[in-house]
Amino acid sequence: MGNSEERVNKALTGILRYLKTRPDSIDTAEGIRCWWLEDGSNELGDIEVQAAIEQLIRSGLMVSRTLPDGTVLYAANAVLSRQDNAGKT
Repeated sequence: MGNSEERVNKALTGILRYLKTRPDSIDTAEGIRCWWLEDGSNELGDIEVQAAIEQLIRSGLMVSRTLPDGTVLYAANAVLSRQDNAGKT
């Protein structure tokens, strides 16, 4: 596959495609690479997937949450916002 930027763009496109059909998904970066990215995802490394996630977070489309054990989860912005607001009444 092409250069690093092309690989990051492929990961970014794949993540957005996945979230479009499964908007309530939450996963780790490794889970996103293994399960969210379709054909050719084995060509994408952790670095490209993490870079794509970071771009989506900067753009406000995704958010992250760190669990007490240090695991970082990623989701579409609206998913974690709904969870945060669900406990507030």
